[in-house]
Amino acid sequence: MSIGRLIQPATVVRWGSLELSSWDYGDNHKRPVVFDVTVDLKAGNNQVNKASMKFDPSPVGFAAYTECVGSNLESPISIRFGYENGSYTETVFFFQNVDFVTGKSQDITVHLAGKQKNLLTSHWWNEYISDGIEEIEVKDLFTQVISKAGLTPKITPEAEKVLGELPPITKAIIHNQTVGNFLVNSAEKYGLILEYPSGSEGDNEVIVISTPATNQEELSVKEQSKVSGKIDSGSQRAGQRKGFIIGPTLAAEIKRTTKPFGSVQKNADTAYQTSVKAAENTEEPPNAIEVIASEQGEKPPSGSTSSNKKSNITQCEGLSGNELTECRKKIASNAAAKAKNEYSVCSTAVMMVPYMVGIKPYDFVVFPSLKGDFIEDWEVDSVTYKQQGGAVILSINGKRPQVGQGNLMDSSTLNTFSQKVKSLQALSDWHSYYWNY
Repeated sequence: MSIGRLIQPATVVRWGSLELSSWDYGDNHKRPVVFDVTVDLKAGNNQVNKASMKFDPSPVGFAAYTECVGSNLESPISIRFGYENGSYTETVFFFQNVDFVTGKSQDITVHLAGKQKNLLTSHWWNEYISDGIEEIEVKDLFTQVISKAGLTPKITPEAEKVLGELPPITKAIIHNQTVGNFLVNSAEKYGLILEYPSGSEGDNEVIVISTPATNQEELSVKEQSKVSGKIDSGSQRAGQRKGFIIGPTLAAEIKRTTKPFGSVQKNADTAYQTSVKAAENTEEPPNAIEVIASEQGEKPPSGSTSSNKKSNITQCEGLSGNELTECRKKIASNAAAKAKNEYSVCSTAVMMVPYMVGIKPYDFVVFPSLKGDFIEDWEVDSVTYKQQGGAVILSINGKRPQVGQGNLMDSSTLNTFSQKVKSLQALSDWHSYYWNY
Protein backbone atom coordinates (compact mmCIF):
# COMPACT_ATOMS: atom_id res chain seq x y z
CA MET A 1 0.00 0.00 0.00
CA SER A 2 1.26 3.46 -0.86
CA ILE A 3 2.38 5.76 1.93
CA GLY A 4 -0.42 8.15 2.92
CA ARG A 5 -3.17 6.13 1.30
CA LEU A 6 -6.20 5.84 3.54
CA ILE A 7 -7.76 2.51 4.35
CA GLN A 8 -11.42 3.28 3.77
CA PRO A 9 -14.11 1.35 5.63
CA ALA A 10 -16.85 -0.34 3.66
CA THR A 11 -20.56 -0.14 4.49
CA VAL A 12 -22.51 -2.89 2.75
CA VAL A 13 -26.32 -3.14 2.90
CA ARG A 14 -28.36 -6.04 1.51
CA TRP A 15 -32.16 -6.16 1.59
CA GLY A 16 -33.08 -9.75 0.92
CA SER A 17 -31.57 -10.55 -2.48
CA LEU A 18 -31.02 -6.88 -3.36
CA GLU A 19 -27.56 -5.33 -2.92
CA LEU A 20 -28.18 -1.68 -2.02
CA SER A 21 -24.50 -0.80 -1.79
CA SER A 22 -23.91 -1.69 -5.42
CA TRP A 23 -27.00 -0.53 -7.31
CA ASP A 24 -27.29 -0.26 -11.08
CA TYR A 25 -27.97 3.39 -11.92
CA GLY A 26 -28.37 2.58 -15.62
CA ASP A 27 -25.16 4.33 -16.67
CA ASN A 28 -22.88 1.28 -16.61
CA HIS A 29 -21.82 2.21 -13.07
CA LYS A 30 -22.92 0.59 -9.83
CA ARG A 31 -22.85 2.64 -6.66
CA PRO A 32 -24.66 2.82 -3.29
CA VAL A 33 -28.32 3.79 -3.38
CA VAL A 34 -28.46 4.17 0.43
CA PHE A 35 -26.40 6.42 2.69
CA ASP A 36 -26.24 7.70 6.30
CA VAL A 37 -26.54 4.09 7.44
CA THR A 38 -26.79 3.95 11.24
CA VAL A 39 -26.88 1.00 13.64
CA ASP A 40 -27.77 1.49 17.33
CA LEU A 41 -26.76 -1.35 19.63
CA LYS A 42 -28.13 -0.95 23.15
CA ALA A 43 -28.07 -2.72 26.49
CA GLY A 44 -31.06 -2.85 28.81
CA ASN A 45 -34.03 -4.99 29.68
CA ASN A 46 -36.37 -3.34 27.17
CA GLN A 47 -33.91 -2.05 24.57
CA VAL A 48 -33.97 -3.60 21.11
CA ASN A 49 -31.22 -2.95 18.56
CA LYS A 50 -32.28 -0.52 15.84
CA ALA A 51 -30.99 0.85 12.54
CA SER A 52 -31.87 3.39 9.87
CA MET A 53 -30.78 4.37 6.37
CA LYS A 54 -31.65 6.91 3.73
CA PHE A 55 -32.36 6.13 0.09
CA ASP A 56 -31.01 8.42 -2.61
CA PRO A 57 -33.83 11.00 -3.08
CA SER A 58 -33.75 10.62 -6.86
CA PRO A 59 -35.88 8.71 -9.37
CA VAL A 60 -33.42 5.82 -9.10
CA GLY A 61 -33.60 5.88 -5.30
CA PHE A 62 -37.40 5.97 -5.28
CA ALA A 63 -37.49 3.05 -7.72
CA ALA A 64 -35.03 1.08 -5.54
CA TYR A 65 -37.12 1.67 -2.42
CA THR A 66 -40.29 0.62 -4.25
CA GLU A 67 -38.63 -2.59 -5.39
CA CYS A 68 -37.45 -3.36 -1.85
CA VAL A 69 -40.82 -2.97 -0.18
CA GLY A 70 -42.67 -4.48 -3.14
CA SER A 71 -40.92 -7.84 -3.21
CA ASN A 72 -38.69 -7.95 -0.10
CA LEU A 73 -40.74 -6.22 2.62
CA GLU A 74 -40.41 -9.10 5.11
CA SER A 75 -36.91 -10.15 4.07
CA PRO A 76 -33.94 -9.67 6.43
CA ILE A 77 -31.78 -6.58 5.94
CA SER A 78 -28.10 -7.11 6.70
CA ILE A 79 -25.75 -4.22 7.45
CA ARG A 80 -22.00 -4.74 7.38
CA PHE A 81 -19.32 -2.34 8.65
CA GLY A 82 -15.68 -3.22 8.17
CA TYR A 83 -12.68 -3.38 5.89
CA GLU A 84 -12.00 -5.19 2.66
CA ASN A 85 -9.85 -8.28 3.30
CA GLY A 86 -10.00 -7.43 7.01
CA SER A 87 -12.36 -7.57 9.97
CA TYR A 88 -16.03 -6.71 9.71
CA THR A 89 -19.17 -6.91 11.79
CA GLU A 90 -22.64 -7.65 10.50
CA THR A 91 -26.08 -7.15 12.00
CA VAL A 92 -29.47 -8.21 10.66
CA PHE A 93 -32.67 -6.20 10.99
CA PHE A 94 -36.20 -6.12 9.63
CA PHE A 95 -38.31 -3.32 8.20
CA GLN A 96 -40.29 -1.33 10.77
CA ASN A 97 -41.50 1.90 9.14
CA VAL A 98 -40.48 4.68 6.78
CA ASP A 99 -40.42 8.50 6.76
CA PHE A 100 -41.40 9.40 3.20
CA VAL A 101 -41.18 13.05 2.09
CA THR A 102 -41.81 14.45 -1.38
CA GLY A 103 -42.09 17.98 -2.75
CA LYS A 104 -39.53 20.72 -2.16
CA SER A 105 -37.69 18.50 0.33
CA GLN A 106 -37.35 14.86 -0.62
CA ASP A 107 -36.37 12.14 1.80
CA ILE A 108 -36.79 8.38 2.25
CA THR A 109 -35.60 7.29 5.69
CA VAL A 110 -36.21 3.62 6.49
CA HIS A 111 -36.25 2.51 10.12
CA LEU A 112 -35.26 -1.05 11.06
CA ALA A 113 -35.20 -3.16 14.21
CA GLY A 114 -34.64 -6.68 15.45
CA LYS A 115 -37.61 -9.05 15.29
CA GLN A 116 -37.92 -8.83 19.05
CA LYS A 117 -39.24 -5.29 18.52
CA ASN A 118 -42.46 -6.87 17.31
CA LEU A 119 -42.83 -8.49 20.73
CA LEU A 120 -42.25 -5.24 22.63
CA THR A 121 -44.86 -3.41 20.57
CA SER A 122 -47.42 -6.21 20.17
CA HIS A 123 -50.63 -6.88 22.07
CA TRP A 124 -48.95 -9.96 23.59
CA TRP A 125 -46.48 -7.73 25.50
CA ASN A 126 -49.46 -6.08 27.21
CA GLU A 127 -51.55 -9.19 27.86
CA TYR A 128 -52.07 -10.45 31.39
CA ILE A 129 -50.41 -13.75 32.24
CA SER A 130 -52.04 -15.12 35.42
CA ASP A 131 -54.92 -16.98 33.76
CA GLY A 132 -54.64 -20.73 34.33
CA ILE A 133 -51.53 -20.42 36.54
CA GLU A 134 -51.76 -21.36 40.21
CA GLU A 135 -48.05 -21.96 40.89
CA ILE A 136 -45.08 -22.15 38.54
CA GLU A 137 -41.28 -22.05 38.69
CA VAL A 138 -39.78 -18.67 37.71
CA LYS A 139 -37.69 -20.20 34.93
CA ASP A 140 -40.71 -22.01 33.51
CA LEU A 141 -42.75 -18.81 33.45
CA PHE A 142 -39.94 -16.91 31.69
CA THR A 143 -39.74 -19.71 29.13
CA GLN A 144 -43.50 -19.92 28.72
CA VAL A 145 -44.17 -16.24 28.02
CA ILE A 146 -41.19 -15.85 25.67
CA SER A 147 -42.02 -19.01 23.74
CA LYS A 148 -45.68 -18.01 23.41
CA ALA A 149 -44.50 -14.83 21.70
CA GLY A 150 -42.76 -16.95 19.04
CA LEU A 151 -39.23 -16.42 20.36
CA THR A 152 -36.67 -18.71 21.98
CA PRO A 153 -35.28 -18.04 25.48
CA LYS A 154 -31.54 -18.64 25.80
CA ILE A 155 -30.48 -18.84 29.45
CA THR A 156 -26.81 -18.58 30.43
CA PRO A 157 -25.41 -20.96 33.10
CA GLU A 158 -25.20 -18.20 35.73
CA ALA A 159 -28.79 -17.18 35.08
CA GLU A 160 -29.83 -20.84 35.37
CA LYS A 161 -28.36 -20.89 38.88
CA VAL A 162 -30.20 -17.72 39.89
CA LEU A 163 -33.54 -18.90 38.53
CA GLY A 164 -33.12 -22.36 40.06
CA GLU A 165 -32.77 -20.93 43.58
CA LEU A 166 -35.92 -18.79 43.44
CA PRO A 167 -39.19 -19.87 45.08
CA PRO A 168 -42.13 -20.69 42.80
CA ILE A 169 -44.37 -17.87 41.62
CA THR A 170 -47.99 -18.02 42.75
CA LYS A 171 -51.02 -16.66 40.95
CA ALA A 172 -51.35 -13.81 43.46
CA ILE A 173 -47.83 -12.55 42.74
CA ILE A 174 -48.47 -12.14 39.00
CA HIS A 175 -52.05 -10.96 39.40
CA ASN A 176 -52.63 -7.91 37.18
CA GLN A 177 -49.17 -8.22 35.60
CA THR A 178 -48.67 -8.13 31.85
CA VAL A 179 -46.03 -10.11 29.96
CA GLY A 180 -43.81 -7.04 29.53
CA ASN A 181 -44.32 -5.92 33.12
CA PHE A 182 -43.39 -9.36 34.43
CA LEU A 183 -40.32 -9.86 32.25
CA VAL A 184 -38.75 -6.45 32.87
CA ASN A 185 -39.66 -6.15 36.57
CA SER A 186 -38.60 -9.71 37.36
CA ALA A 187 -35.29 -9.28 35.54
CA GLU A 188 -34.54 -6.14 37.55
CA LYS A 189 -35.65 -7.66 40.84
CA TYR A 190 -33.67 -10.88 40.49
CA GLY A 191 -30.59 -9.19 39.00
CA LEU A 192 -31.02 -10.59 35.50
CA ILE A 193 -30.34 -9.11 32.08
CA LEU A 194 -32.66 -9.44 29.08
CA GLU A 195 -30.85 -9.06 25.77
CA TYR A 196 -32.25 -8.93 22.24
CA PRO A 197 -29.33 -9.76 19.89
CA SER A 198 -29.43 -9.09 16.14
CA GLY A 199 -26.06 -10.30 14.94
CA SER A 200 -27.52 -12.78 12.47
CA GLU A 201 -30.99 -13.64 11.24
CA GLY A 202 -31.23 -16.46 13.80
CA ASP A 203 -30.34 -14.08 16.65
CA ASN A 204 -33.55 -12.18 15.96
CA GLU A 205 -35.53 -15.18 17.21
CA VAL A 206 -33.78 -15.20 20.61
CA ILE A 207 -34.05 -13.44 23.95
CA VAL A 208 -30.95 -14.03 26.10
CA ILE A 209 -31.41 -14.18 29.87
CA SER A 210 -28.15 -13.65 31.75
CA THR A 211 -26.66 -12.09 34.88
CA PRO A 212 -24.80 -8.80 35.48
CA ALA A 213 -21.05 -8.45 35.12
CA THR A 214 -20.46 -9.06 38.82
CA ASN A 215 -20.63 -12.80 38.22
CA GLN A 216 -17.09 -13.95 37.47
CA GLU A 217 -18.11 -16.64 35.01
CA GLU A 218 -19.58 -13.96 32.75
CA LEU A 219 -17.04 -11.24 33.53
CA SER A 220 -14.25 -12.80 31.50
CA VAL A 221 -12.79 -10.01 29.35
CA LYS A 222 -9.97 -10.41 26.86
CA GLU A 223 -7.99 -7.82 24.99
CA GLN A 224 -9.32 -7.25 21.49
CA SER A 225 -7.25 -9.43 19.17
CA LYS A 226 -6.55 -9.21 15.46
CA VAL A 227 -9.32 -10.76 13.38
CA SER A 228 -9.46 -11.15 9.63
CA GLY A 229 -13.06 -11.90 8.82
CA LYS A 230 -16.42 -11.69 10.53
CA ILE A 231 -16.60 -10.65 14.18
CA ASP A 232 -19.64 -12.05 15.97
CA SER A 233 -22.06 -9.28 16.85
CA GLY A 234 -24.66 -11.45 18.56
CA SER A 235 -25.07 -11.84 22.29
CA GLN A 236 -22.08 -10.80 24.38
CA ARG A 237 -23.73 -11.89 27.59
CA ALA A 238 -23.53 -15.52 26.47
CA GLY A 239 -20.01 -15.31 25.06
CA GLN A 240 -16.53 -13.86 25.44
CA ARG A 241 -16.40 -10.12 26.00
CA LYS A 242 -13.63 -7.96 24.56
CA GLY A 243 -11.77 -4.98 25.95
CA PHE A 244 -10.88 -2.04 23.70
CA ILE A 245 -8.11 0.41 24.61
CA ILE A 246 -8.99 3.98 23.67
CA GLY A 247 -5.79 5.97 23.90
CA PRO A 248 -3.92 8.75 22.09
CA THR A 249 -4.78 9.53 18.44
CA LEU A 250 -8.21 7.87 18.71
CA ALA A 251 -10.53 9.85 21.00
CA ALA A 252 -10.57 13.62 20.87
CA GLU A 253 -12.77 13.89 23.96
CA ILE A 254 -14.13 11.63 26.70
CA LYS A 255 -17.01 13.00 28.74
CA ARG A 256 -17.82 11.64 32.20
CA THR A 257 -20.98 12.38 34.20
CA THR A 258 -22.01 11.20 37.65
CA LYS A 259 -25.57 9.90 37.95
CA PRO A 260 -27.51 8.99 41.11
CA PHE A 261 -29.20 5.63 41.19
CA GLY A 262 -30.86 3.25 43.58
CA SER A 263 -34.47 3.55 42.49
CA VAL A 264 -34.50 0.48 40.22
CA GLN A 265 -34.11 -2.09 42.99
CA LYS A 266 -36.40 -0.10 45.26
CA ASN A 267 -39.09 0.01 42.61
CA ALA A 268 -38.75 -3.70 41.83
CA ASP A 269 -39.03 -4.52 45.55
CA THR A 270 -42.10 -2.30 45.85
CA ALA A 271 -43.82 -4.15 43.01
CA TYR A 272 -42.90 -7.49 44.59
CA GLN A 273 -44.03 -6.47 48.08
CA THR A 274 -47.32 -5.23 46.70
CA SER A 275 -47.93 -8.66 45.17
CA VAL A 276 -46.95 -10.46 48.38
CA LYS A 277 -49.33 -8.30 50.44
CA ALA A 278 -52.05 -9.10 47.95
CA ALA A 279 -51.43 -12.81 48.47
CA GLU A 280 -51.64 -12.38 52.23
CA ASN A 281 -54.66 -10.07 52.32
CA THR A 282 -56.46 -11.48 49.23
CA GLU A 283 -56.94 -7.92 48.03
CA GLU A 284 -56.54 -6.86 44.41
CA PRO A 285 -53.25 -4.94 44.16
CA PRO A 286 -52.69 -1.92 41.95
CA ASN A 287 -50.95 -2.48 38.63
CA ALA A 288 -47.20 -2.85 39.25
CA ILE A 289 -46.43 -0.30 36.53
CA GLU A 290 -48.53 2.28 38.38
CA VAL A 291 -46.72 1.47 41.61
CA ILE A 292 -43.37 2.01 39.92
CA ALA A 293 -44.50 5.25 38.31
CA SER A 294 -45.61 6.48 41.72
CA GLU A 295 -42.28 5.54 43.27
CA GLN A 296 -40.35 7.21 40.48
CA GLY A 297 -42.21 10.39 41.25
CA GLU A 298 -40.24 10.50 44.51
CA LYS A 299 -36.91 10.48 42.73
CA PRO A 300 -34.85 13.64 43.15
CA PRO A 301 -34.45 15.93 40.16
CA SER A 302 -31.41 15.61 37.95
CA GLY A 303 -28.31 16.97 39.65
CA SER A 304 -29.52 16.50 43.22
CA THR A 305 -28.34 13.89 45.72
CA SER A 306 -29.14 10.22 45.25
CA SER A 307 -31.11 10.13 48.49
CA ASN A 308 -34.76 11.14 48.65
CA LYS A 309 -34.15 12.67 52.06
CA LYS A 310 -31.97 15.76 51.91
CA SER A 311 -28.96 15.64 54.17
CA ASN A 312 -26.85 18.74 54.82
CA ILE A 313 -25.06 20.67 57.55
CA THR A 314 -28.17 22.65 58.51
CA GLN A 315 -29.54 19.51 60.14
CA CYS A 316 -27.06 20.03 62.97
CA GLU A 317 -27.96 23.65 63.73
CA GLY A 318 -28.87 24.25 67.37
CA LEU A 319 -27.16 21.06 68.56
CA SER A 320 -24.15 20.80 70.82
CA GLY A 321 -22.00 18.28 72.63
CA ASN A 322 -22.65 14.61 71.90
CA GLU A 323 -25.77 15.41 69.87
CA LEU A 324 -23.74 17.61 67.51
CA THR A 325 -21.03 14.96 67.22
CA GLU A 326 -23.56 12.22 66.41
CA CYS A 327 -25.32 14.48 63.91
CA ARG A 328 -22.06 15.14 62.05
CA LYS A 329 -21.22 11.44 62.06
CA LYS A 330 -24.60 10.73 60.52
CA ILE A 331 -23.99 13.30 57.78
CA ALA A 332 -20.58 11.76 57.06
CA SER A 333 -22.13 8.30 56.94
CA ASN A 334 -24.86 9.49 54.58
CA ALA A 335 -22.24 11.11 52.34
CA ALA A 336 -20.28 7.85 52.20
CA ALA A 337 -23.44 5.89 51.38
CA LYS A 338 -24.29 8.41 48.68
CA ALA A 339 -20.88 7.94 47.07
CA LYS A 340 -21.36 4.17 47.00
CA ASN A 341 -24.83 4.50 45.52
CA GLU A 342 -23.83 6.65 42.58
CA TYR A 343 -22.57 5.58 39.22
CA SER A 344 -20.89 7.37 36.38
CA VAL A 345 -21.53 7.36 32.66
CA CYS A 346 -19.11 8.27 29.92
CA SER A 347 -19.41 9.09 26.25
CA THR A 348 -16.88 9.36 23.46
CA ALA A 349 -16.82 9.29 19.67
CA VAL A 350 -14.06 7.68 17.61
CA MET A 351 -13.46 6.85 13.99
CA MET A 352 -13.99 3.16 13.25
CA VAL A 353 -10.42 2.05 12.67
CA PRO A 354 -9.84 -1.69 12.06
CA TYR A 355 -9.08 -2.23 15.76
CA MET A 356 -12.51 -0.93 16.86
CA VAL A 357 -14.59 -3.10 14.52
CA GLY A 358 -17.14 -5.20 16.37
CA ILE A 359 -17.40 -3.32 19.68
CA LYS A 360 -20.85 -3.77 21.17
CA PRO A 361 -22.78 -3.51 24.47
CA TYR A 362 -21.33 -5.41 27.42
CA ASP A 363 -17.81 -5.18 25.99
CA PHE A 364 -15.37 -2.93 27.88
CA VAL A 365 -13.62 0.27 26.91
CA VAL A 366 -10.37 1.07 28.67
CA PHE A 367 -9.12 4.63 29.13
CA PRO A 368 -5.48 4.44 30.27
CA SER A 369 -2.95 7.00 31.45
CA LEU A 370 -0.08 7.46 29.02
CA LYS A 371 2.23 5.35 31.19
CA GLY A 372 -0.37 2.63 31.69
CA ASP A 373 -0.18 2.82 35.48
CA PHE A 374 -3.79 4.00 35.80
CA ILE A 375 -6.76 2.50 33.98
CA GLU A 376 -10.45 3.36 33.88
CA ASP A 377 -12.59 0.43 32.75
CA TRP A 378 -16.14 1.06 31.61
CA GLU A 379 -18.76 -1.49 30.62
CA VAL A 380 -20.24 -0.48 27.26
CA ASP A 381 -23.91 0.46 27.55
CA SER A 382 -24.57 1.38 23.92
CA VAL A 383 -22.73 1.79 20.61
CA THR A 384 -23.83 3.61 17.47
CA TYR A 385 -22.17 2.90 14.13
CA LYS A 386 -22.92 5.78 11.76
CA GLN A 387 -21.77 6.08 8.18
CA GLN A 388 -20.71 9.67 7.47
CA GLY A 389 -19.42 10.10 3.94
CA GLY A 390 -16.45 7.80 3.53
CA ALA A 391 -16.01 7.22 7.26
CA VAL A 392 -17.83 5.32 9.98
CA ILE A 393 -18.08 7.06 13.36
CA LEU A 394 -18.58 5.11 16.58
CA SER A 395 -20.43 6.82 19.43
CA ILE A 396 -19.79 4.85 22.61
CA ASN A 397 -21.51 5.16 25.99
CA GLY A 398 -20.20 3.37 29.06
CA LYS A 399 -21.17 2.88 32.68
CA ARG A 400 -19.28 2.13 35.91
CA PRO A 401 -19.29 3.03 39.63
CA GLN A 402 -17.86 6.39 40.58
CA VAL A 403 -14.42 7.01 39.12
CA GLY A 404 -11.98 6.27 41.95
CA GLN A 405 -14.09 3.48 43.45
CA GLY A 406 -11.92 0.73 42.03
CA ASN A 407 -12.15 -1.27 38.82
CA LEU A 408 -14.76 -3.60 37.38
CA MET A 409 -12.27 -6.08 35.92
CA ASP A 410 -10.00 -8.26 38.01
CA SER A 411 -6.35 -7.38 38.67
CA SER A 412 -4.98 -9.96 36.23
CA THR A 413 -7.06 -8.58 33.36
CA LEU A 414 -6.19 -5.00 34.25
CA ASN A 415 -2.49 -5.91 34.30
CA THR A 416 -2.78 -7.31 30.76
CA PHE A 417 -4.15 -4.00 29.51
CA SER A 418 -1.61 -2.01 31.52
CA GLN A 419 1.29 -3.95 29.99
CA LYS A 420 -0.09 -3.39 26.50
CA VAL A 421 -0.30 0.37 27.09
CA LYS A 422 3.28 0.43 28.43
CA SER A 423 4.46 -1.27 25.24
CA LEU A 424 3.04 1.56 23.10
CA GLN A 425 5.53 4.35 23.65
CA ALA A 426 5.27 6.59 20.59
CA LEU A 427 2.37 7.89 18.51
CA SER A 428 3.56 5.67 15.66
CA ASP A 429 3.11 2.67 17.99
CA TRP A 430 -0.51 3.66 18.64
CA HIS A 431 -1.16 4.25 14.93
CA SER A 432 0.21 0.82 14.10
CA TYR A 433 -1.80 -0.76 16.92
CA TYR A 434 -5.08 0.68 15.67
CA TRP A 435 -4.58 0.29 11.92
CA ASN A 436 -2.56 -2.88 11.38
CA TYR A 437 -5.49 -5.24 11.88
